[in-house]
Amino acid sequence: MDIAIIGGGVCGLTAAINLAKLKSSHIDIYEKNFKVARKLLASGNGRCNITNLNVSGDYYNNPRFVSNIILGYSSMVSYLNNLGLMLTEPDECGRVYPISYHSSTVLDCFYNSFNKSYTIIINNTSIDK
Repeated sequence: MDIAIIGGGVCGLTAAINLAKLKSSHIDIYEKNFKVARKLLASGNGRCNITNLNVSGDYYNNPRFVSNIILGYSSMVSYLNNLGLMLTEPDECGRVYPISYHSSTVLDCFYNSFNKSYTIIINNTSIDK
């Protein structure tokens, strides 16, 4: 193993995808649960609400800070499109989903973006000090 990623959530999976693009390092993803991306799979009632276009910094205690994060929407959508994930048009509430309306589609897209020869997911493994 060259690189260890602790946590198989969206951030850990995205880190693995980006690291695999940089070089051919062996990457191990350690996940304490029996399956990676459990919160992703549960989001939006299993449909995976990718984003909401009606989100505003005005709903938060620090609107200025949150507004900077919200502005990253277009780069996130572009990143997901580059991974091959097709998204719906926003619904009446501004929510955007994968075109399949299944969260598993997003996870499949992540899996397909790994360099399979260099990335291993190790479930049911807790990392202690």
